[in-house]
Amino acid sequence: TRPRGILTEIAADLVSLIPGVVDLRVEKEERNREWRVDLGLRDEPPFSSRVVSDGTLRVLALLTLLHDPKHRGLVCFEEPEHGVHPGRLKELVDRLRALTTELTASDCGKQTLQVLVNSHSPVVLSGLAAEEMLFADMVTVVQPGAGKSRRTRMRPVRRDKQASLDRNGETVGTYDVERYLSTVQGMEPS
Repeated sequence: TRPRGILTEIAADLVSLIPGVVDLRVEKEERNREWRVDLGLRDEPPFSSRVVSDGTLRVLALLTLLHDPKHRGLVCFEEPEHGVHPGRLKELVDRLRALTTELTASDCGKQTLQVLVNSHSPVVLSGLAAEEMLFADMVTVVQPGAGKSRRTRMRPVRRDKQASLDRNGETVGTYDVERYLSTVQGMEPS
């Protein structure tokens, strides 16, 4: 049995992701009808969640949601790189993967937990397998009589280093993803 319940697992994940954090405490303050969340730090007194970084709070909120046994379904997480040290992002991606359900045909009707992450970070993307990614870009669609419209196109990513040879535009090669990311970084892909 876990003396502190699911909080033990949340604290363990938080400790592994945020340097210096050694403990997590949650206490109900009856007087204010609020929950007090304190983070124990190495060689320092505990800090209230009211004064820790936004990145730490984002990670704590995500871990709490993912560990909640009552919550199943889809979790959408936009740009996990905000407020999180780049050196911890791959570990965060690994933690997300470990806490979610890999769907199989036999999972039909079962309660599962899936995570949809939207990111522009090369560090986050490098932590994903090609089959875990969809590449989104904008395209202009011309319809006779209706004119032009802009739409978001979602395509699976192939794990290859060659430029996309897919004439129908149905898939994207990792070279194309790297080329896209390099336009933001101002450098060419290797």
